[in-house]
Amino acid sequence: MNKTLYLSFSSDSTYQTCPRQYKYAKIDRLTCIQESMATMFGKVVHTAIHLYLKAQFDGATFTAPLFFEQEFLRRASETNLRLPANWSIKDFIDCGKLMLERFDEFWKKDEYEVVLDAKGQPILEREFKIGLPDNIEYTAIIDAILRRKRDGWIIVCDWKTPAQASFEGFALLSEQLTGYQVVVEAFMDELGLERLDGTMFVELLKRKVPVKKGAAGPTVEPPCIVRMRDQEEKLEWLQGRIETARCIRAGKFPKRPLSAFNTPCGLCDFRQKCQWDSMEGLVVREPFVRIGKSR
Repeated sequence: MNKTLYLSFSSDSTYQTCPRQYKYAKIDRLTCIQESMATMFGKVVHTAIHLYLKAQFDGATFTAPLFFEQEFLRRASETNLRLPANWSIKDFIDCGKLMLERFDEFWKKDEYEVVLDAKGQPILEREFKIGLPDNIEYTAIIDAILRRKRDGWIIVCDWKTPAQASFEGFALLSEQLTGYQVVVEAFMDELGLERLDGTMFVELLKRKVPVKKGAAGPTVEPPCIVRMRDQEEKLEWLQGRIETARCIRAGKFPKRPLSAFNTPCGLCDFRQKCQWDSMEGLVVREPFVRIGKSR
């Protein structure tokens, strides 16, 4: 039997983007000394939303914009961060605070509520693991399972903080949401769910707070709920994960620069390693010890 191979949407999409990047990150365990400020921004926004929704369940008071500012400054003081061009730390803080104010407005429209599991706990930031054929363990962290109040639809939801909105219908193509559906369906009884009705992204657009009146700044886009994947689509997703695992086990890690207009290399932390075998700005992470069981 093959040794267990661990996949998630993140690691799988890294391989799809560039197999050599996957090798550097997951096998050689290289990581950039500097963390992307945009990456940290997304993490703090996710934490703030989680605590905001959890506080409502607990009947507690939680001010998400204030938390964001304090947590962002704390992490920024403890981390070697890489700022993108034309953005300052203040720009990120101002953007995050206004973004979370607008998420509060979005949530208070009272269109959605967090679904409770069989134990009466809100389904927020849940990690699930399932076993796939060929000894693959697939992990998914579900941001939220929501109920749309007007029709009772149960929706698997993921928060996103992109710089621009995805094109209409992307959620239905998304392998991330397909994988989330597959994983949640494996835990329906344990969660106390009778059905799932759809999946969706909630996109919180990361834009600078405008100086001029009339500019949009950060916004929460109206979410588009898409249908559940059918058996053929889920089988296609499964075959894709099996193929990724097969290639990894076979040691296939070619570079994938594509064409100049759409190359992933410009955003890759390992470009100097790939081009000139330079370890400048990189370190090797400590080994990771896995615990817990999958289904």
